[in-house]
Amino acid sequence: MAAKRSSPHGDTVDPIDAFSRAVHDAGGTLFVSAVTTAAGLGVLLFTFLPSLQRFGLVMILVVGYAFLASVFLLPSLLVLHSRYR
Repeated sequence: MAAKRSSPHGDTVDPIDAFSRAVHDAGGTLFVSAVTTAAGLGVLLFTFLPSLQRFGLVMILVVGYAFLASVFLLPSLLVLHSRYR
């Protein structure tokens, strides 16, 4: 079980609760940011140059994987870090 830590405001905060609240609050913002970035790069799919089309597709996948990693992987790693620190 993760140890409770004191916040700058003097109250104790469970790291798991803090991370779940942060993901819940920031998840929508991260999603909208990833969608708009992917849509902007998606315009490259309509070019006549196959190399730019492939670049657009790869970048859309990269943005999608970065979003998934920031929502699922990063909070999990931070919780593990707080437990074993």
